[in-house]
Amino acid sequence: MLDPGRSIEHINYPNPDPLTRIRYACLYWIDHLYDPDHGLYDQVDLFDNREIHIFLKKHFLHWLEALSLMRSMSMGVVMIRKLEGLLAQHSNTAMDFLSMIRDANRFILYNKFIIEEYPL
Repeated sequence: MLDPGRSIEHINYPNPDPLTRIRYACLYWIDHLYDPDHGLYDQVDLFDNREIHIFLKKHFLHWLEALSLMRSMSMGVVMIRKLEGLLAQHSNTAMDFLSMIRDANRFILYNKFIIEEYPL
């Protein structure tokens, strides 16, 4: 059983590391949404109760845990701010989603040290 109070310094990563396969997606998915050159910017459902909103409702804490285990929480802060900026442009169709992301930003900033040090 995993100890949720275990420091990141005392976590033994399995071999092979299960985060290897999802590392890129965890770190760069928002960049792909944000970059109009990738063609996703206008195709993405940045609306309330659509795919991204539902995914983050269900997996936001999993994403933070993965970022922490990858020692990339600072990138998480940047990514949430980027997403907040994108949603602010669609605020008339994404009010609940924008509110959730603003709460997520506050949550990360307030708890960043604990999440980084004790990710489980």
